[in-house]
Amino acid sequence: MHISNIVILLTSIMYVCLGTFVLWKNSSNSVNRRFCLFSYTLAAWAFLVFIVPQTEDTALSVLMVRLVFCVAIFIPATLFFFTSIFPDQVKRPTDRYLSILFFAVSTLLAFSSPYIVESVHFEKQLPHVKYGPPFLVFWFYFITCTVYSLYHLYEKSLPCYGIKKLQIQYLYFGVGVAVFLGAATNFILPMVGVWQFESLVPLVTIPFPASVAYAIVKYHLLDIQLVIKRGAVYSALTVALSAIYFTVGLVLGSVLPIAEHKETVTAIVSTIVMVLVFVPTREVIQHILDTTLFETQYSPPKILSDSTTIFSAIHDLDGLLQYAVESLYGPVGIETICILLKNEVTKHFNSRVAINFSPRNNLCLHPDNAVITWLCQQRTVLSVEHLNRFAQSKLDKIVADTFESLGVEVCVPVFKENDLFGIILLGKKVNKKPFTQEDFNMFLAFSGQLAMAISNAHLYKGLEEAKVYRDDILQSLRNGVLVVGSDEKVTLINNEAQRILGEKSTDLNVEMFKHICEAAVQLLRYTLRHGKEFQNVECLIERGSTKIPCEVTTIRLKTDTSENLGAVMIMTDLTELKMLQAEKRHSDRLASIGALAANIAHEIKNPLVAVSTYFQLLPHKRGDEEFQGNFQSIAEKELRRINNIIEEMLHLARPYTPALRSLDPHYIIRSTISLLTETAKEKDVQITTNFVGEVSPLIADEEQMRRVLINLLHNSLDAVENSGHINISTSTRNDLSEFRRISLLRPGTVFFSFAPFSIYNKHEEKYFIIKVSDTGTGIPAKTMQHLFEPFFTTKGKGTGLGLAIIYGILKEHKGGIYVESTEGKGTDFYVCLPLAHIDSGVSTEAAVVTSST
Repeated sequence: MHISNIVILLTSIMYVCLGTFVLWKNSSNSVNRRFCLFSYTLAAWAFLVFIVPQTEDTALSVLMVRLVFCVAIFIPATLFFFTSIFPDQVKRPTDRYLSILFFAVSTLLAFSSPYIVESVHFEKQLPHVKYGPPFLVFWFYFITCTVYSLYHLYEKSLPCYGIKKLQIQYLYFGVGVAVFLGAATNFILPMVGVWQFESLVPLVTIPFPASVAYAIVKYHLLDIQLVIKRGAVYSALTVALSAIYFTVGLVLGSVLPIAEHKETVTAIVSTIVMVLVFVPTREVIQHILDTTLFETQYSPPKILSDSTTIFSAIHDLDGLLQYAVESLYGPVGIETICILLKNEVTKHFNSRVAINFSPRNNLCLHPDNAVITWLCQQRTVLSVEHLNRFAQSKLDKIVADTFESLGVEVCVPVFKENDLFGIILLGKKVNKKPFTQEDFNMFLAFSGQLAMAISNAHLYKGLEEAKVYRDDILQSLRNGVLVVGSDEKVTLINNEAQRILGEKSTDLNVEMFKHICEAAVQLLRYTLRHGKEFQNVECLIERGSTKIPCEVTTIRLKTDTSENLGAVMIMTDLTELKMLQAEKRHSDRLASIGALAANIAHEIKNPLVAVSTYFQLLPHKRGDEEFQGNFQSIAEKELRRINNIIEEMLHLARPYTPALRSLDPHYIIRSTISLLTETAKEKDVQITTNFVGEVSPLIADEEQMRRVLINLLHNSLDAVENSGHINISTSTRNDLSEFRRISLLRPGTVFFSFAPFSIYNKHEEKYFIIKVSDTGTGIPAKTMQHLFEPFFTTKGKGTGLGLAIIYGILKEHKGGIYVESTEGKGTDFYVCLPLAHIDSGVSTEAAVVTSST
């Protein structure tokens, strides 16, 4: 079988496939059914052309050739039958009568086929036909009917626009390609002596039905101008590359010496040169055609490139949407345009910006609207013309009616991931051209950029609102907030901080540090550089000639990976608090003086009453030696008691500067215990010790340390019953923060600290701790906060000045004391003394923490 016969058979099969495919896409559409009839007619004609060379019998050959003409005569009739309703499916009465006429003429000519084909003979296995006089009538009718069908279609195309016009253009494009190929194979090539392609007439007609089938079934059509331009570009590119290939081959053939592999080397070099010049040649050809024959109205890449740049620069949503409609309205040439956005609360789609759109002020689509449902399901561009062509479901028809009521041609969805939150409604093009596949691709890309830009605009708006919200909170705070970056530059400051610092300007700069006291600056810088945070540190902020007492807290700012971002300093103005505290201290002082006077009077009155009584009885007991002996003993005892009270009161009230020197703390403890050994034995109380190893010398006043220990041990001995136990242990600590933490959490505790604040830890063992524990009756939790007040006692005896004196001594030594007691179990006193005396600090005020039930 000759190769040309195989090609013709394949052509017949292709016609059948085209007709079947179009019919399968929409069998209820009249256009699809009539195209299928036309395509099957071409398939039958091509199949009979394939059969003719296969017959060797002359009579059978004549019959087959006559059948070829019988089928071919119906091609113009089926063409008109198809074009009469293509592409709008409108059946006109005149066209119906013409179709009947053309089929009747075709039938008449089919019956005259014996007169058209008189005989057939074969030369070199190729049939040669002898035609009769009706052959001219056949060609006249064939050409006339075909030309009229195309002209009739042209008349229908004049008022058409959009997709209908584009479909007709595709039909003419297919006719043009088929005519060009037919002329080339049957006239042009034979004129130059090339006859091999003459028998491929059925094959050259394939572009016509193929382009029509594409126009019928394709949802989005490419612009015919784009198709022609691409065809022209690649045709010109083929010619140019062929010329380059053969030119390089000729040059190399004349230059290279005669060798065994000369042709191979020439072919390889020519191919390499052709590959290298392929892209530059294509760009040059495309540029020439764009600037001469195919100048387009707008450039989709330019629109997308410009929108990418502008969208990233606009953060205002309204401005963003306005630019979006203007970037499509002008360049693309659209009559009307509108953008709708979803309301996140109501889920309705409301118009936000529009141009020449009549319902712009009240357009609102319900979330159950057919258009919304269709877009959510299909997730692609929606066109009314394509709905009219392919509408099959009830939803499609409802959407088409909605589009018609709105005057909309195209609807572009704006998706953010899987959420439809925007819609772009487009009217017709100004030039009445259809929206093509290239347009739809550009719209989808544009909507993706718009979705990202809208999301960024929402995020930017959220950040702005969060900033305003944050600023409102910051400015309304009664605390001053100062934020610095890792470079120590101030990045944020609120009104209260400006007031405290006396800074009127809102400019943020590092010069604001000059208004902060050195201690606070050290806190902030130490937090920045070392990451350590400080809480509730009192310091004085200098503002001109005045000093403002403030409580400072610093907080480190860092990322999830602990990268340093800066620090925050929170300042609380304590001026009013200090004034209130001063007023309270003044009131308390007056009350304390009254209470103190009453206690002193009470304490001194008791011994004076005893002495006075004895003096009153003395005249009556002059000769009573026993009375006089008792009188002398009691008088001396009571006077010593008065003297002790006065001395303790003087020690408590008189300012005293400790005589600091280096001491061995363990020696002081042992020597003090030895003074009370006899008293402990009398009560059958055991005193034990548990000392830490060698420690640094304690810098303290020896006499005052003995007084602290004596007072504590006296209290414990008074609290412990017979056969009790007292333990004195020592340890060292880096700081007193653990005592502060425990006192906040545990009931029945109290903690006083006079330690000055320092951000530098210069010593490994900073505090020496003396713990005095007893198994006494314990202290009630409700009285813990009064424990160190003068004349307060729970023993029912004594002056109540012992713990108050301890308080004053530890304050002078800038130490601290922690007390923990449980009723019925005993009490623990922790005396905290610095191992190296601290001369300066931020504050020497007592930090008091109590916890009680």
